[in-house]
Amino acid sequence: MDRLGTSYEEDFIVTGFGGHMAIPIIRESWKPDMSEEDAVALVEQCLRVLYYRDCRTINKVQLAKITADSAVVSEPYTLGTKWDFEAFVKPKAGADTDGSW
Repeated sequence: MDRLGTSYEEDFIVTGFGGHMAIPIIRESWKPDMSEEDAVALVEQCLRVLYYRDCRTINKVQLAKITADSAVVSEPYTLGTKWDFEAFVKPKAGADTDGSW
């Protein structure tokens, strides 16, 4: 249910910026019979993509598992990132124009 009282059922829901970036990843990889480990890996993949795309955030996350009987929240942990892609280390932008337009 959203803040206006609209309710709906879905297998997965993403809000905010994640609606643009994470939904395609989830649609491609989600399965109704996913293991918990696979589901966590999928969530981490989505969060990592969102982290790379938003310069105002950090890569520290907490996950929660909610069941009918309990709610378990993980300790905060840091997602691994990779910043040594060749395009980052040796950018091509401006190489043919000395950086000017």
